[in-house]
Amino acid sequence: MKNVDPKIKAEHYKVLMDIYTKLENDKRAVPKLSLEEQMKVTDVTGGNGSYSPENLEKINEINKKMVRVQAEAQKLQMNQ
Repeated sequence: MKNVDPKIKAEHYKVLMDIYTKLENDKRAVPKLSLEEQMKVTDVTGGNGSYSPENLEKINEINKKMVRVQAEAQKLQMNQ
């Protein structure tokens, strides 16, 4: 994207940031376990029990998407 109009780059960057913000909101919307349930999971597994296995999978998928968006935004900034 080196020879692309700066306005187009700026628009692309804004779209990426909008996507990133939506992913952050999606991540916040994934329900956490109650403190009591977290304590049970932590006692059994010794790990971080903030989410049910299904919700942890959702969180991991959202995190992967966030990393991809960040990488694309960085690439866009580097090619100025």
